[in-house]
Order: sequence, then structure tokens, then C-alpha cells
Amino acid sequence: AWLLGASACDLKLGQPRALWLLWLVFLVAAFFIYVSESKKKALYRFVSQELASRIALSVHRPRQRLKAMVLLVGVLFLVLSLTELKYGFSWEEVQRKGVDIVVALDVSDSMLVRDAGSEGLSRLERAKREIADLLKIMDGDRVALVAFAGTAFVECPLTLDYSAAELFLGEIDTDLIPVKGTAIGEALTTSVSVLEKSALHSRAIILITDGEDHTGDVEKAAEAAKTKGVRVFAIGLGQESGSPIPGPDGSFRKTSAGELVVSNLDESTLQ
Repeated sequence: AWLLGASACDLKLGQPRALWLLWLVFLVAAFFIYVSESKKKALYRFVSQELASRIALSVHRPRQRLKAMVLLVGVLFLVLSLTELKYGFSWEEVQRKGVDIVVALDVSDSMLVRDAGSEGLSRLERAKREIADLLKIMDGDRVALVAFAGTAFVECPLTLDYSAAELFLGEIDTDLIPVKGTAIGEALTTSVSVLEKSALHSRAIILITDGEDHTGDVEKAAEAAKTKGVRVFAIGLGQESGSPIPGPDGSFRKTSAGELVVSNLDESTLQ
């Protein structure tokens, strides 16, 4: 990648808001003028005006003026340093070495089950925390977010802006996709389509789900990813013993026959 800065005759401020601190220069100047005039008036009270002028000219004024000038220049340059003044330009060739990663996150209703750790977190909450921790340690790797339930779509394209990715992550919940169910195969296919635009050889998909698939095309999608050189890392959330899925009214979801809907971790599918 080629990076181009400002032109040679341009001046740019990284922090233009710091310019308001320039009033400190005028405040310091006003302070020295006030102190000088106060000392002069005090001197006139004890000696004649002619003698006071000679004393001030020979002793006080040169030293005070030098002190004032040094302090004023120091404050001025301090303010300029805070504005991050930039000028000129430079060409720099940057060779980016990293990995392109797509995090495919399950947002189906089964991810609301609270069996993801001792803290009482839901599977989705735990997953979002782990992804946020991943974003904090990434450096030079591009990341994308794919959300999926009964279908899948790209929530955040490949980016080096981890703060932006974290903002997109915060908006992910189970109401994001109206099509219910869990289509892991489609999640993998969508993730691979994101990575097909990448020129890097190191490409990976981090699949975070409870493993319950309702389409049956997981192996086919995983094989297609392998053919294109994309590695898939599956992270399962939940317990194999299963837990009931909470409903919007605080109760647990039931089938038409009145039985509780239990969600299990399907470890064999993820393996």
C-alpha cells in the first residue's frame, strides 16, 4: 500500500481544537505587563520619577523582558505542539503481513440460552465478549463480521478499523435476522465469499455457534472452504446436556405439544 501525506506547502493540524489555548499567551503577556506596571508604581512612591526610570532601565526591565519573552515563547510552542502541526509529505511503501479473518456469529434464538459459563451469561453474550477481546489484541490483521440465523449476511466487511468492528459487534442480537433457524452452511458460504476478495494466502473463518444446524449442508460448505484455502475454526458454546430456550416474556419456549424446547451443543457437527 502507498501512503500519501500532505503536500510540501500544506500545513495541517492534527488537533485543531488545541488552538483555543492560544489565549494563554495573551494571558501571560497581560500578567507580565500588570506586574511591571505595579512594580513601577510602587517604585515611584519612594524615589523620584527620574531616578526610578534609571533604576528600572538599568536593573529590572532587561531581566523582566527576557524572562517574559522566554516564557511567552515557551507557552506558544507548547500550544503548537498540542495542535500536532504537520507539514510536507513522504512516500512510504508498507508491506502488510497478516491474516484476513471472518468471525461468523450465530444469532439464532438458541444463543439466548444461559449456559455459557458460571457468570450466567447467555451464549451470545459470552461470544460477543470473546470477540471483543480478540479485537483488542489484533494488530495488522483484517477482520469481518458475519451474523447468521436462518440466513446469513455480512454485518461488517473486512477492515483494519477494530473500533468500527466493535461498534458493529455491539449491534448484534437475536432480533437482527428475521429468518429464524440456524444455517451454518450458509454462514460458511457467506464468509468464504468475503474472503474471496482477499489477496492474502492466510485466510480463516472463526465460527461461533452452538452447532445446531437446520439445513444439513455444513460438510459441503466446509469442504468448499477447504478447497479455496480457507481454514475454519469452530468454537462451540453451550452444554451437551442442553438447556431450555428463554422466551420474550421471561418464560421458556415450548412446542405445540407443550414440551420445553431444549437446545444442546452439537459437538459432533462442529468437529
